Amino acid sequence: MLKPFLRYMGEKVYVLGAGSTKYGKLHESIIEIALNASRDAIESAGITPRDVKAGYISNVFGVADKQVHMAPVIMSNLGIPDVPGLTIESACGSGSVMFREAFANVSAGFYDCVLALGVEKVTHTSTVESTTLFSYCSDFFYEGGNGASFPGLFGSDSGDELGGSRARACGTSVCHSWFWRIRDSLPARDDIL
Repeated sequence: MLKPFLRYMGEKVYVLGAGSTKYGKLHESIIEIALNASRDAIESAGITPRDVKAGYISNVFGVADKQVHMAPVIMSNLGIPDVPGLTIESACGSGSVMFREAFANVSAGFYDCVLALGVEKVTHTSTVESTTLFSYCSDFFYEGGNGASFPGLFGSDSGDELGGSRARACGTSVCHSWFWRIRDSLPARDDIL
């Protein structure tokens, strides 16, 4: 599926390094969680923050941590405040959109090394607050505003009245971080893929 896209974009792109936090209830702030995964990815890639030319950060519920516009904050905390950072919100598709944007921008030649990071933290919010936040990811005025919750919407979609495993998986804090690089810029790192 990626072959036509790669051919169209022209450059071959690969993941250079990866980092992750543990899954579960984390007590650090959302920025600290993001920085931990980013630093792990930097180390895994064998690069420094100065090698990063742009950051694509996906997050939906930063508002729960009072930190919505987090890409510039993350880039600044990595010591690269002059590097552009884009915060991406696209509900459940945020991570996919972030990954695609990172890939497309490296492949198109805009940047040769970017940070692609997805981070969420909703374990510190109440059930009512979490359910309300999730309802904002639907068509709120049609669905959420009329009492449809995300677990309910997933349940109606899957046939499971309790919302299925997709809804139960929503209450975790997790952060993944990847670096994209044009293939010929550095030696291949097959050991991390």
